[in-house]
Amino acid sequence: SCFEYQFPASPEYFVGRKHFLEKVDSYVRKVINKETSSRSILFEANSGWGKSSVVLACLARLREKEHFSVAIDSRSASSSQFILRAVDYALKKFGDFDCLISEEYRSKTITGFEGAVETLLLIGQELKRHNKVMFIFLDQFENLFFLHDALKRVRDLFFKVQDAQTNVILGFSWKTDLVGLTSEFPYRIRDDIADSSERIPLDTFSNVETNALLDRLSQEIQATLRKDLKFFLS
Repeated sequence: SCFEYQFPASPEYFVGRKHFLEKVDSYVRKVINKETSSRSILFEANSGWGKSSVVLACLARLREKEHFSVAIDSRSASSSQFILRAVDYALKKFGDFDCLISEEYRSKTITGFEGAVETLLLIGQELKRHNKVMFIFLDQFENLFFLHDALKRVRDLFFKVQDAQTNVILGFSWKTDLVGLTSEFPYRIRDDIADSSERIPLDTFSNVETNALLDRLSQEIQATLRKDLKFFLS
């Protein structure tokens, strides 16, 4: 069901917010046409506003356009090895990138941080030749704000990817209503990532989107909804 609140919406149930997907389309075109130096997009929103659903919709959109995209749940992070495992997972998932990447690059073994960077840059350069991009989304990224070593590794890898200007893009999504309760909250590292990213804040649903959502709900339960329900959702 598209109304299981505890889970992100599957792309087939994604309602509204098409303009966010259009922003991603525009951003990808800028990367391919060398019109931006950014190599990251950032979805920001309060808790429960659908960041993960937007990420999943973006994955589907990118794959539909024959790009490569994967989402990693950052709640799985426990050490500085997180980003290395994420990169390794992404590369194994895509294999030969639909025959775009030669065995020479695919056979490289990731042996550490520098190895992960080198492999990503080589593959990004090959994708650039074919006007393709690879997105690695790190969803629920706020969980890394409390794992300083892991967070720093992600920031460092991101900077190296951005400096190289290949067609590898990191995606981030995190809560904006998460505040640091201690002086150790990593504002600087968080801001390093945010300030270098294409920031896409998610706002509340518009009237048109709310109506579309209520229409979908009415179809789901096969019943007419109360007329004042829209008021309570606005």
